[in-house]
Amino acid sequence: MSINVSKIPTFATIPIPFTHDYKHLRALPFIGGAVIDIDNNGKPEIFIGGGALQGDGLFTYIDNSFINIYSESGITKKAGDATYGAAAIDADYNGFTDLFVARDSGLYFLRNQNGVFVSEKIDVAFDDNSVPTAIALGDINLDGKVDLFISTNMHPKNYFKHRHAFNDTEYAATSLLLLNNGDNTFRDITTAAGLRDKHNVLTASFVDLDNDNWPDLVINQDAGQVLTYRNNHDLTFEQKPNPTQDFYGYPMGLALGDIDNNGFVDILVTNIGTMSLPYLSRGDLRDSQSYHPQWVFLHNDGDFHFTNTADALKLANYEFGWGAVMADFNSDSLQDIVVASNYMSFPPHWAYKQPGRLLVQTDNDMFAAVEKAAGINNQRYGISPLIADVNADGYTDIIFLNFDGTSQAFINSGGFDSNQISLPIPTTPDYLNMRVMVEKNNGRIIHQQFLVNQGLTASQAWTMNLGLGVQTAASRLEITQTNGRVRSYEKPPINQYFAFAGTPVTVEERLIAPPPAQAPLPPRAFISGPSALEARKNIPVPPAKSVSPTNENPPTPEPVSTPSAAPAAIIDAPPVLPAPLPASDLGTLPPEASAP
Repeated sequence: MSINVSKIPTFATIPIPFTHDYKHLRALPFIGGAVIDIDNNGKPEIFIGGGALQGDGLFTYIDNSFINIYSESGITKKAGDATYGAAAIDADYNGFTDLFVARDSGLYFLRNQNGVFVSEKIDVAFDDNSVPTAIALGDINLDGKVDLFISTNMHPKNYFKHRHAFNDTEYAATSLLLLNNGDNTFRDITTAAGLRDKHNVLTASFVDLDNDNWPDLVINQDAGQVLTYRNNHDLTFEQKPNPTQDFYGYPMGLALGDIDNNGFVDILVTNIGTMSLPYLSRGDLRDSQSYHPQWVFLHNDGDFHFTNTADALKLANYEFGWGAVMADFNSDSLQDIVVASNYMSFPPHWAYKQPGRLLVQTDNDMFAAVEKAAGINNQRYGISPLIADVNADGYTDIIFLNFDGTSQAFINSGGFDSNQISLPIPTTPDYLNMRVMVEKNNGRIIHQQFLVNQGLTASQAWTMNLGLGVQTAASRLEITQTNGRVRSYEKPPINQYFAFAGTPVTVEERLIAPPPAQAPLPPRAFISGPSALEARKNIPVPPAKSVSPTNENPPTPEPVSTPSAAPAAIIDAPPVLPAPLPASDLGTLPPEASAP
């Protein structure tokens, strides 16, 4: 497939001096990874989970190299405890981004106290078959507190012997839905929510699939199917059909984004690939059960209707793929895809390893593999990509989490004939699944949702880079949080970080009328990161914000009286501007929550 060379981003390789010490049969083949700005200086650090006999890694980017600051971070773990999953969020609203990590021994909350972490083991019971491996962040009841879906897999001693079990559940794990009690302790509501299932799970993500502001749930079963669940707004979920219910495979990586700007999030699921031998990989499937090793692309048609368009998009017939992430790497307004490749138990990869895939969306709505031209060469056992702007130049970089050698960063060289809007997102739960609409100067619309849990066992950067292509301005930016708060800005700044959460609106601010079951939410001000990109088109960089920790429940702000159902204003004439708003400027804080 041909592609305009000017649309191919190029990358420079920088090794990350950390080699995950994997112990076969003593640990599962997963590596937790998270992008986290631990000190609010606007430049993210990279957390990489360590093996059973090593510490984790925490890397900061300085002068074109990565420095391990793990020994200064306060993070600890006991010997024999591999770190499989990680997720970053400011769970306690103290102004510093925390970490949740999944390890052999259980689930941990690493509370960030002014750049130093204090570890607390979360009191939750996993059954004897289950090891926590991935963490999905969501606010399932819209109370402003983070809830967790914990993907689990079988114990390492059973994994390689029983990893092809589609029907046999003897060694299968049970994943958990954990509801926040309001104080970052959690209770298991898996059964009551309708999610109890004895089946190994590779990863999951909360995503608003029907744009009702409530986070739904996507689950990738290990040797199984992709499960899509609708949030019923009452702490229960209803399974909804999708095309993968017609067959079985190995759903692995989970990439999420709106590839055609129809306003709904689409789902890419990587698979074992067309190089696999069916007589080996069919496992215990019955003759009546269809086996499907190809990648799947679930195009979201709206109202929980999905169509598998992988063939039409030229995405179906790739090789074994692990974690996958969608992002716009060339600022052309279209979502691209990066995929980690290779598996240590797949014999063809012993002889030749794939470089990983960079799939750029073309103008004719298909995807072209451009990794060679782009300078992406990760011929290692990759488990997941992370995406972040590690050098704060406004372009999206790629980090591959690897076995068999160091992890690697690929720094985006930029230089496109294009522009973009860059949004640093407050890392608090009330910004999870935030929806963004950009109207470009030519009238075309960009729709995206902030989705932190893409990839596999990974947590992505709390930033959004929204490409404008050759357009030199956007006429409107609209941001919708799950708490119903809508903010609109006329002519948002481009090619710099726009700290929208601390900026008064220029068009309107309103509340969508909340559903009866929705509780009021604590609004939060933007608290981290610089307000401009470094060395980008001669835009000066202001000093980083000085942040002091605040109480977990800050003082109640004065409420703003806004119409709850006003339609979005169309900018045909200068708008009537509302009065300037304080930084924390909408609604009232709920009392200290108790679990429903």
